[in-house]
Amino acid sequence: MDRFWPYKDSGAEKYREDTNFRVLVDTMTSLLWGGKYTPSELREASILAATRMEMIRIRPLIFDPNNYEIENGVLATMKETK
Repeated sequence: MDRFWPYKDSGAEKYREDTNFRVLVDTMTSLLWGGKYTPSELREASILAATRMEMIRIRPLIFDPNNYEIENGVLATMKETK
């Protein structure tokens, strides 16, 4: 258990064992202590960074054209399934 955060599954273990994670947490803590950002701004920034990565990450597209109605070469509607 961590003396600063004594709850299970909290990230304290990751902080102790993962050097990169520790550097990230220490950097964020430094920004908070320095008064450069508020906790809310750091949360907002981390969510934005994660969202941006999700948006640019390439994912496979699963598309079966047999399940859709095509009109004039354009996807119109999904066919009804019975």
